[in-house]
Amino acid sequence: MKIIELSRKVCRDYYGGNYNDMITLNDGVIFDDETIRKAFNFGAGTVEHFKEYMQNNRTFCRYYDIENRRYL
Repeated sequence: MKIIELSRKVCRDYYGGNYNDMITLNDGVIFDDETIRKAFNFGAGTVEHFKEYMQNNRTFCRYYDIENRRYL
């Protein structure tokens, strides 16, 4: 799994609202299995923790699955 977190504000301010440019340049936080494990629950994070994180931050960010090439 490889997901990039794209900031709505950065996209609006620096890319004129074009998320494709951000994805091409990997301008965002990239989450993979190891990053998720380290980032949540004091080093024992799971995909469920990450899904909750995504749900809580949808107002500020968009999430794009790099491997499957689709927005989540």
